[in-house]
Order: sequence, then C-alpha cells, then structure tokens
Amino acid sequence: MRLPKLRGFKRYFKFLKHYEAVNLGHLEADERIKAGATVDKAMLVQHGYLRKRSSFIKILGRGKLTKSLKFTDVDAVSASALTQIESAGGSVARNPETMQEPKPHNKKQ
Repeated sequence: MRLPKLRGFKRYFKFLKHYEAVNLGHLEADERIKAGATVDKAMLVQHGYLRKRSSFIKILGRGKLTKSLKFTDVDAVSASALTQIESAGGSVARNPETMQEPKPHNKKQ
C-alpha cells in the first residue's frame, strides 16, 4: 500500500503556548507600581507590559526587585524570579490551569 507524500508547511507551533515575558527589573523601575501592590494581567495590560489580557505571562528574574509585590494569575515563573519575589516579601499566586513549575538551575560544578 502506498501513502501520499505530505506537502506544504505544517504549522505545529500554533499549538504551543507563547509567553510574554515580564522582567522584575522593569517592574522595580516603574514608579506607577508601588510596594505592596497586586500585580495581575489587567494591571500589566494597563501599564503596557502585555498586549492583551488573554496572553500567557511569564515572570523573569532579570534585574533586581526590592518592592514586595503580590503576583496573581501568573502562568509561569522562573526560579530566579521566584526567589527574588519571596526574598523581597512578596508572593506568587499561580494559575492552576496553566501554571508550569519552575525548573531548577543546572549549573555545572
């Protein structure tokens, strides 16, 4: 039995989740975000960090965070961002439907 040749470009990437990155250093430098504030998708869209509210967000640890912020409805968090947020006195409330666990650092010794 012969099979037909598959032709054309297959858009496999349309099934992948595309995350919009938010760096902690940008949130630290923004004067509109005060210490103790709650950071959610609506606030990030309002301040221009996200394009639309339905997008997936990932908090990255680039930069230094000294404000204690409470993150809600987060889809992914890097391990370095999680340690910075918790050391500053903040917290992260993960979205249980889409949350990925942070991967540990694999530094060669």
